[in-house]
This record gives sequence, structure tokens and C-alpha cells, in this order.
Amino acid sequence: MSNLEFEILPSILAADFSELGPEAQRVERSGIKTIHLDLMSYPFVPNLSFGPALAKMLLKYTNLRQHTHLMVDDPENHIDDYVNNNTDIIIVHAEGCKPLYRTLMYLKDKGVRAGVAFRPGTNYTIVPFSILDKVVDEVLFMTVEPGYGGQKFIPEVLDTIRRFKKEHPHVSVSADGGLGAFEKDGTPILDTETTLYQATESGVDRAVIGTSLFIQRYRDENYSPLITESQRVGEIGYRIFMARMQKEMGRSP
Repeated sequence: MSNLEFEILPSILAADFSELGPEAQRVERSGIKTIHLDLMSYPFVPNLSFGPALAKMLLKYTNLRQHTHLMVDDPENHIDDYVNNNTDIIIVHAEGCKPLYRTLMYLKDKGVRAGVAFRPGTNYTIVPFSILDKVVDEVLFMTVEPGYGGQKFIPEVLDTIRRFKKEHPHVSVSADGGLGAFEKDGTPILDTETTLYQATESGVDRAVIGTSLFIQRYRDENYSPLITESQRVGEIGYRIFMARMQKEMGRSP
């Protein structure tokens, strides 16, 4: 359920792989509570990232909750590898999970929040309304094609997010791909021109940020300037969204 708050989820996929544990510690020292893990494999995506061993390794370095995104076929076969990793939520793709309802209920039986993700070109209505509204804790919309970090943001997904939030106003929405408030060299972007603002103003309350957050010249500062500014920009957009939604709901008969 959406809780009127906005949260940044740093994507460890964009961090320095030679020292992922210390990288996770840096963002935790900057006030981050939850980190995003992209677990992906072929053939669902044309790339490999990491698996359960890395997720467990991070537990030795931080107390960060894990926002776990399974970009794999048949994710129901991998869930048990992640449920005990200080897990915030496990998100499976509607396109790759055939027994979707059973998988979501299995997660809930394990005491884990359950999420569903959609590729940019997938219509979320492939999942029955009742499941999205009553079973799913969070919906993740990919704003790039899954498989690689650093891709260009796909703005057309914002229309989908706006439509979804009108139909399911109480379901938390996250977005992943091309989000941020900075150029790759760390130069800040005007608030309303950032992909982060555009996403939160459309209804995203949890933003996965990778490339524009793990900018190495800010490493000694625990990425704090980037995290603080990104949080500020995201909150501005989300407050505008919430005010607009409350006004529209107030007009409803």
C-alpha cells in the first residue's frame, strides 16, 4: 500500500562490483534504508547479473532491507533463495511467471511482501484487476527494457503509470530504469526536467536509481549529496502528484 511517502532505492547493479559490500555501507551511512537488487538471467533478459550468494553476502556488511527484483523465467523456482535476506519485497515479472497468483500467495505465506513487474511494452491488464488491487503490495514498471544499466528512459511508460494509479490509487508503484536528477558526470539537472521528477509526479513512490547515483567522485562523501538532492526532487514531484490525486478524488461522486 502506498503510504504518502517517497523513497529512493539505490540499485547495487550500478555500484563498483569490486567492492559491493563497502558500496552498500556508503549508501546506508547516507540514510538509505532499502537497496534494490536486480537478479537477472538469460533467456528472460540478454544478460546475467548476480544471484543469491551476493544477496546473502550483503547481509554481512549492512542492515539494509533488500528490494528484490527477479528478472528470470519461472521465478517461483528461485524465491526460497531470497526470502530470508532481510527482504523488503520480492518482485516477479508478469511475463515470466505463469503461476502468478500462486507465486504471490506463496510469498505472502512466507511473510514476504509480493510485487509484480512489467516490461515497458506489457499492458498491466494481463493481470486480473482483483489480483493487482487485493494481492499485490507493489507494482514495478520498467522504464527501460530490462537487461542492462545506463539505458535511456522511456517516457511513454509514464502514461501507463498515471492510468494505473487512477485505477489502483492505494497500490505502491516503483519505477526502474533511467531515473535520476543528475547527468552522468554529476551535474544537477533542473528539477522539473529530471526523469526522477517526471516519474514521481506521475505517481511513483519508490524510485530505483543506479547510474546517476553511484557517481564515483562522490564516493568519499558516501554519495550523500546525490542521495539528498535526489530525495528532494522526488519528494517535490510526489507531493504534487498526491495533491492532484486528492483533489480529483474529492471531486468524485
